Amino acid sequence: MRRVRRFTLCGAFAVLGWLVASGRLEAAAAGTALFALRAATAALTTLTRALARVFRTGLYLDAWAAFLNEAVRHRTHRGTRPLPDDGPDVISARGVTFTYPGSDRPAVDGVDLDLKRGEIVALVGENGSGKTTLVHLLTGLYLPDSGEVTWDGINVADAPAADVGDRRGKPKRGDGMILKF
Repeated sequence: MRRVRRFTLCGAFAVLGWLVASGRLEAAAAGTALFALRAATAALTTLTRALARVFRTGLYLDAWAAFLNEAVRHRTHRGTRPLPDDGPDVISARGVTFTYPGSDRPAVDGVDLDLKRGEIVALVGENGSGKTTLVHLLTGLYLPDSGEVTWDGINVADAPAADVGDRRGKPKRGDGMILKF
């Protein structure tokens, strides 16, 4: 690209020089033409670079739009059922299964569990066995693919995400936290 631009510019200079040397163009007019040629070249270069930048940004915008379309498919849909203000007394899981997008193996499969306020529970297992995923399900960060997680009998999928977040780990009557990380 630079070689073409340099070749074209040199050709224009050569033509202007020939026109002045042959007497067909005055020197002042040739100087003005050179100035106009340089200004036009600079403007055209700026325009070309701006258009290239717009094109590259457009590529990112296409990727961003594709991401947003994909994100809509993975969005969790929550209800509007209110939760108790002081956090749950019992967290229950019934037949909870969760598979991460793109995986063919569930991270959590068919879990049944009841946790009561004040109990101390340890989740023990190998790396990748689903301990953290189970905690995310029990605390309402993730929603299960099948089964249900309830807080005092209210399915966390039926509660607004803000209510679930506000009550996660909230102390009740000074008797400790629901879950400590």
